[in-house]
Amino acid sequence: MEDARETPERQPDETALPVRVKASVYRLYPTRKQEGTLLWTLRRCKELYNASLEERTAAYKMAGVSVSYGMQSEQLPQLKEERPEYQEIYSQVQQDVLRRLDKAMKAFFRRVDEGQTPGYPRYKSNARYRSFTYPQSGYEIIGALTSHDTKKKKPVG
Repeated sequence: MEDARETPERQPDETALPVRVKASVYRLYPTRKQEGTLLWTLRRCKELYNASLEERTAAYKMAGVSVSYGMQSEQLPQLKEERPEYQEIYSQVQQDVLRRLDKAMKAFFRRVDEGQTPGYPRYKSNARYRSFTYPQSGYEIIGALTSHDTKKKKPVG
């Protein structure tokens, strides 16, 4: 006799809302001074990434303790006191650096669990760390040219 059980049809979850992600990418044409500031910020972000990776690796090797994003982000105010140059970088940029590392660590452990070749997250050189993110609005690039600024204006007179 055949199995008379019916499988219930899956009803769509009526509470789920559609997710809309909006991201913008802009081509920058910085002045030399702005370019220097951007490169300086990029190097500090790379230092933070590498130091955070070192902290996670050392904590696990020495004490078998896993360091989380939350633990490291709580240390950012102390980092700014000890290293004043980090006060010049928006905290959200620094938090995003830690999120990148956390994402890389989670991907590593997911691959370990799935039996794939894991590939532990790498320390970043200048060539391997090429961007940083401003996650929210509320900032501006001072001295940036807009499309109407690039046209030659006639002197009034």
